[in-house]
Amino acid sequence: TVVGPVDFTFGIDAVVHTTSARNGSLEEKPHSYVSHPIREVAGNNDEHESKVVGQVTAIVGWDEPFRNLLPEGVNGINVVMTNTCNQTFTYLLDGPEVFFLGEGDFHQTSYNHYAFGIDLFWDRKVITDKATNDPHGEDCWYSMTVYPTSRFTSTFHNNSPKVYATIFAATFALITIVFAIYDIFVRNRNTKVVRNSAISGALVSSIFPEHIRKQLVDQRRMAAELTNSSKMKSFLVGGDHESFDAGGVQAVAKPLADLFLETTVIFIDIVGFTAWSSTREPFQVFQLLETVYAEFDRIAKRRRVFKVETVGDCYVAVTGLPDPMSDHADRMARFASECMTSFNYTTKRLEVSLGPDTGDLELRIGVHSGPVTAGVLRGDRSRFQLFGDTINTTARMEETSTNGRIQLSQETAQLLKMAGHEHWLDPRTELVEAKGKGFLRTFWLKSVDDDLLTVSDLLDDVVDTVVDEASELFPDCMNNLGDRQTR
Repeated sequence: TVVGPVDFTFGIDAVVHTTSARNGSLEEKPHSYVSHPIREVAGNNDEHESKVVGQVTAIVGWDEPFRNLLPEGVNGINVVMTNTCNQTFTYLLDGPEVFFLGEGDFHQTSYNHYAFGIDLFWDRKVITDKATNDPHGEDCWYSMTVYPTSRFTSTFHNNSPKVYATIFAATFALITIVFAIYDIFVRNRNTKVVRNSAISGALVSSIFPEHIRKQLVDQRRMAAELTNSSKMKSFLVGGDHESFDAGGVQAVAKPLADLFLETTVIFIDIVGFTAWSSTREPFQVFQLLETVYAEFDRIAKRRRVFKVETVGDCYVAVTGLPDPMSDHADRMARFASECMTSFNYTTKRLEVSLGPDTGDLELRIGVHSGPVTAGVLRGDRSRFQLFGDTINTTARMEETSTNGRIQLSQETAQLLKMAGHEHWLDPRTELVEAKGKGFLRTFWLKSVDDDLLTVSDLLDDVVDTVVDEASELFPDCMNNLGDRQTR
């Protein structure tokens, strides 16, 4: 470079070999040479008064302004330098480091829409002057454009969305599985509750008449409401204002009891049971009783006879309650006759499993008609009970009867005569001395033929069978239907 006598600064751009600061190797990259004259007298611009005695020259690499520009970890920025002399240079910025990629435009064209450019001169009018009347025709004006690269975008691409989506999907699946399992458990529990409720309902139904069951449920519901009310009142005023028994029922609640004027009661006793059971295993004793009583229950349901209780080997039942019926004596006579026939058949059939002397067991039956007081005797084990002189008389009819026969009181016989069934009766020749009653005239009941069943009885049997089967299959529906029918 020749420095003239005129005091001015000029530069020359060139691609030269320099030593790499990273590894000491030679590499080509753009530099600028900048020179400035030194005159003999400082500050004097007159060439005749002060001569040039020297010059200051600086060699500047273009990568220096870009060095340490980006923070550590931010990599992959292309910088493209373009001048008006049709030259192009490309740099790559990786954090604080700068790399010269060569002459030409090497940015990734797929990121053109992210380009950001700037002109490296004060006024674009200079370009126009250069094309028309440029005093320095060899000047090259530069512009700089910045582009991202795939490496730069990959810095901001990670697996977090996939990870979060996977976690969310796994959580949703887990919650779904948990709720599904919970639903299965709840469904099974509800099934068990419904099944247990049906069993409990069946047990209660076998112990209490329908109207008594309704009263018990209503009373228990009222007791629960009163209990809650009493707890709140005790909390507010600090004292108890109601009295409840151990079962939670208000002590002053009216007992569940009714008087039924027209009923027929039966006592059925198994003769010889005590001696027979003393030579049997406990399970054999219960096998006999369960089998026999199951048959009696089946007949009672079909005959609309209400089973009251079993005390040991004594079976107690009644007709005429809870629903009054005019033919209560007729129904009980049919029930007694059928129970006698069924017992004889059942004991003969059980001889194979319970021993040959099982067939020697016999029934002794007593029947009496009259008014009874019926109700629930509340306590720890509430039970439906019958009270009155009719019960005592029926017990005497059973005690004074003969093995294998059915003894009827005169009151029951009179009702059968009025119903046109005098041919069923066989007057007992001798009077019967009953404890507390004196001497009584009684009758034997002959075998009752099933041909005497009326059309009404047959229809009742069919309806009862259908209702029983429907109750087993659809207990909730039948309960709701029963409630509507009651209302």
